[in-house]
Amino acid sequence: MEVVFTDTHDTLLDGRYLILRRLGQGAFGEVFLTRHVGLGVYRAVKRIRKSKDVHNTRRKEADALKNLRHTSLPIIYDIDEDDVYFYIVEEYIEGISLSEYVRDRTRLAQDETCSVIMSICTVLSYMQTQAGLLHLDIKPDNVLLTEDGVKLVDFGSSCMEDEIPGCVMGTAGYAAPELYHGGSPGTRCDVYSLGMLMRFMLTGQISCSKNYICSENFQFIINKCTSQNASERFKDANELFLALEQSQKLFNKEITADPKVILVSGSTRRVGTTHFAIMLAAQLTSMGYKCLLELAYNGDRGFSAPLYSGIRSVSCHGGIYNVDGVEVLPDYKGFAVPVSDEERKQYTVIVREIGSMWEWDESTLDDIKKDTFRFILVTGHTLRELIDYETAAAGLRKKGVEFVSAVNFADGQEYIGISKEHNMGNAFRIPYCTRPYSFKKGRDIIEKTGILGWSGKKGGNRCCRNAKQMWSNALCLMRRQLSVKRKKKACDSKQLR
Repeated sequence: MEVVFTDTHDTLLDGRYLILRRLGQGAFGEVFLTRHVGLGVYRAVKRIRKSKDVHNTRRKEADALKNLRHTSLPIIYDIDEDDVYFYIVEEYIEGISLSEYVRDRTRLAQDETCSVIMSICTVLSYMQTQAGLLHLDIKPDNVLLTEDGVKLVDFGSSCMEDEIPGCVMGTAGYAAPELYHGGSPGTRCDVYSLGMLMRFMLTGQISCSKNYICSENFQFIINKCTSQNASERFKDANELFLALEQSQKLFNKEITADPKVILVSGSTRRVGTTHFAIMLAAQLTSMGYKCLLELAYNGDRGFSAPLYSGIRSVSCHGGIYNVDGVEVLPDYKGFAVPVSDEERKQYTVIVREIGSMWEWDESTLDDIKKDTFRFILVTGHTLRELIDYETAAAGLRKKGVEFVSAVNFADGQEYIGISKEHNMGNAFRIPYCTRPYSFKKGRDIIEKTGILGWSGKKGGNRCCRNAKQMWSNALCLMRRQLSVKRKKKACDSKQLR
């Protein structure tokens, strides 16, 4: 290049690119937004300071990347250098980083997470097949969400599959553990990063030991990706893609064209109906369901979502709140643009709080019988609350409405007595919970009561069992063989003694 490239605003680079501003800085260089003077189009220019190791590696990777054409990869337009720097001119991609997107929503649902990861798997498989190129720095900041789909950027840490890097590649928390101990990079390193990326998308953090952040089958896939032992992971992005595809087919058996509606009502006021509805929506969200919580209007709190201590984030988009990852739609009583039926269809499950039964009339019960997928009747433990429960339950049975009873404010022994005395049948005790938006201990409730139409003998457990059979048979066989060898060695040593 004819001029030394500075980061000064309005500097002209090589007579063609006008520098507008700095976009970012990485481990090996900087990225600038420029405009091509002749064409009037934007370009991203990476400036990498020359050094013996970095220059040779970056040049090799740029040469490999410039010949690749994929919808999820930036296009390389030009490669050049001067005495001080090495330059890569590539497509400028407008979009939001995955880290910003998740931060704004706290966490993502399983289907959205799976869609993003499958897109990344596709481009990683293409890179590996066409050029033997590994990314080695897959993290939320290097994944852009655009109108044209998912884009994978920043190849500053990438290397060829047969290359041994001179230093540790990747980002702490996302880099495979073997890279910190002198291990050779391989396709399983990118698989580990994808596993950590899924964990981040589903929880909003990576230092997380939470169980049931999604369906059991999806959790199994994440655990396999993030195994400390590289040989136990999926061998490459293509194998992971096939596992995710199978997982989604099993998960989608629970999804219909219209969302399943779960109505939550109290037998009377102040029995914890809203509190439980939030707990249920949080549990379903953590299991990977795309869930919307619709709250009944409450004059005390107006049109907002009820908040509790310990909440990490709250945002609002189009009238729908996102509270710690739970999507909440208050009843605005006509004071806001309503959510359309088409928008509701993007959800798998809708948890709809409808107040207390004493506020209803006969026509409401007829509508419930016609439209409801599941009905949960919440009651307290006092005599007055249980009398109201009996009245409400009798009204539902008279109309032929099937329902599940939920007892609040009772301990284990008290619940057993109440459920027997009032002949509750399909019932459960609501666990004590001070942070309902973070509730994740209700899977057994959902399975035992059949709230979503499947029991513990079906659905998620079956999905998990199928996945384990599919991906772990070889590993189990190897472990058995090792166990037999150890026993034989032990027997031999006894004979020697």
